[in-house]
Amino acid sequence: AQIEATASGSTVTFNGSSAQTIPAGAFYNDKVYNLTVNNSNNVTLNGTVRLLNNLTASSGLLDATTTGATMVYEGTSEQAIASSQYVNNRAYNVTVNNTAGVVLNTNFTVLNDAAINSGDKLTIPENIGLTVNGALTNNAGNAGLLLKSSASGTASLIHNSYGVAATVQRYISG
Repeated sequence: AQIEATASGSTVTFNGSSAQTIPAGAFYNDKVYNLTVNNSNNVTLNGTVRLLNNLTASSGLLDATTTGATMVYEGTSEQAIASSQYVNNRAYNVTVNNTAGVVLNTNFTVLNDAAINSGDKLTIPENIGLTVNGALTNNAGNAGLLLKSSASGTASLIHNSYGVAATVQRYISG
């Protein structure tokens, strides 16, 4: 059996004090509108979750570092990867599939692969860094990956992939 959790405004909450797991295929089409972690011993993701709106960690964090775990940001309005959502601010795989965009609001590491789908966008604000240990794929061209800069600092991107298109801002005073 799978959980149908795509209705607008719906939330799946993992409550408890013992470690919990989201098994592969738990959600119909791997989609969930809102996902809340309220477990002081964390919730481990096995498989893929296609997040349609928000991830909230009110107590504990989402552990998406298991081999093959994939977070797909698939909303229709801007989504954010924020601090205090993921264990050690890491995930195994991350995919951006959101035309409104995803903003990285914390230093973050993707342990394997990161992908930006055609027509979608990932923004890395100033003073925030993204590290991708596997392949970084940007199928959205220059507009799909934005590294911002201001007087307060510049975004950081560390990866090993060749020829990744991006728009890189550089603040120059004066």
